[in-house]
Amino acid sequence: MNINLVILLSLLSISNGYKILFLVPFPGPSHWFSLQSFVKELVNRGHHVTAIVNKPITAFKSPNYTEILINPPFDLTTVFSYTDIYDSPEDSNFEKVRAYERICTPSSEHGLNNSNVQKIIHSQDLHFDLVINEEMFHESWLMFAYKFNAPVVTISTYGYSDFFDSAMGLLTPISHVPHMLLPYGDEMTYSQRVFNVILTVYDRLYRTWVTIPIQNGIAQRYFGHLASEFLLLVPVIIRVICVLCRAFKSFELLVYSIEKVEYFVLTRQNSGFSRLHSIFTEPGQPLPKVEELYRNISLILVNSHRTTSKPRPQMPGVVYVGGAHITPAKPLPATIQEFIDNSEHGVILFSLGSLLQSSQLPEAKIQLFLKVFSQLKQRVIWKYEDESLEVPPNVLIKKWLPQSDILAQPNVVLFITHGGMSGTFEGTARGVPMLFIPFFGDQKRNALKSASNGNGLLLTFYSISEDSLSATLDELLSNSKYNSRAKELARNFNDNLVHPMDEAMFWIEYVIRSNGAKHLKSSAVNMSLFSYLLLDILVIPIAVLWIVYLLVKLLLSVKKLKSNDEPRDEQGVTRNKKTK
Repeated sequence: MNINLVILLSLLSISNGYKILFLVPFPGPSHWFSLQSFVKELVNRGHHVTAIVNKPITAFKSPNYTEILINPPFDLTTVFSYTDIYDSPEDSNFEKVRAYERICTPSSEHGLNNSNVQKIIHSQDLHFDLVINEEMFHESWLMFAYKFNAPVVTISTYGYSDFFDSAMGLLTPISHVPHMLLPYGDEMTYSQRVFNVILTVYDRLYRTWVTIPIQNGIAQRYFGHLASEFLLLVPVIIRVICVLCRAFKSFELLVYSIEKVEYFVLTRQNSGFSRLHSIFTEPGQPLPKVEELYRNISLILVNSHRTTSKPRPQMPGVVYVGGAHITPAKPLPATIQEFIDNSEHGVILFSLGSLLQSSQLPEAKIQLFLKVFSQLKQRVIWKYEDESLEVPPNVLIKKWLPQSDILAQPNVVLFITHGGMSGTFEGTARGVPMLFIPFFGDQKRNALKSASNGNGLLLTFYSISEDSLSATLDELLSNSKYNSRAKELARNFNDNLVHPMDEAMFWIEYVIRSNGAKHLKSSAVNMSLFSYLLLDILVIPIAVLWIVYLLVKLLLSVKKLKSNDEPRDEQGVTRNKKTK
């Protein structure tokens, strides 16, 4: 093809691409690694992406990509310590619900308070066709969609949560759909259903009364300048009038009335009343609440897959894209490839992901792993951040590893992982049996699901021992059923109509083309729970009939009392009070 034609087509794709604001306020490295693939794909398709992130994309440059760094990034160790994770049993499910808010509230505010982000918040000349926000309990960041008057797409890196349903107008049927933190299937026992109801109700109440109000407060603080200038001046004007009236000691009734109006305006600046003023206050309008913004989400892309998650009711606006970040394997560094090729009995890959670091494990546990590994006939590649560590001859340590590419090697026989969603999908897609050592969040759920699917086993880190680790490794390596099941799940996982990334790109562009794709969600998103459950249909008529019944009964009782009060003769026959 003529080089000039290639350049021309490239320029056309850039000029015809959409402008997208990509928000990644959560500083988790594994989350950002997964989301990078969406950014790169959007840029490669000719769209201009402006990304607000905690860390830059390495070795990626494009005239279509603008990076806004939250600098310094939020330090996750300020809200949790590695010592607590490594040395204590796993938190309860109720604590996990609270932990999401405990981690994401400070990271939300940290990002919005950053000077680089403040420039975007207060910008006057920027335009975006779409806002993409990571779905990680940072609802205050949805206000960017309001600022730029753009539809919003969210991407959930951790899986499917029940409140995605409510954003699309669906009430989650918790009778058979387990909470996102629970590893249950859709055939729960009675006790599991009871606990599922308790945890789900607790999560909803905590989100309604704690998480959302906090996020709403953050949004109102950092985007308050977007509120209508008229409404901001109304209280000031009213106060001045009141002061003048008092100064002249007159118009007491007027003062009283104005103060009531002032109170009404101040307490309802986000209500329907204040919206009546919007026709006089262009371009500013009253700030919406976070709850309204969440109900206005056009599309939710979920890092789940039909082969690893049980079926559940969902709206068209929720799309599974599990495995979207997985690409064909690339060549490995020579040292790693040689180590794998020369392994007669296969290779075990050991990685705790990008957030947890093996070098920070308790020393006793590090030596435990090394001792057990030294007794294996297989070779071990361990993501270990301090390459000066002395290891047995059959162990190779690297501070960074191309995990997915290594898992694609046919000589890899086992994957030891913490159970993060992305790594779990990579192990599943590559057909490698897995040993899970979960620590927090959704990791134990992912581990238990894989164990129930038959392609992995689970060990608890704080109680792990040489005997338990050796026995579990021997079971996974010697019993062929795990490898056979892993290969079967890989075939099912990779058997898609289109690649999940292509599906994600279609729906993202579809939302822009269709001006927000309102038809992907039910109008029930704006219904009250009372109406959704048909209580207005069932309760109100019953209540009306009951009231009518009570009134008729009351009237009959009154009539009977009047009848009993009338004079009667000796035979009990009623006679008139007046006799002739």
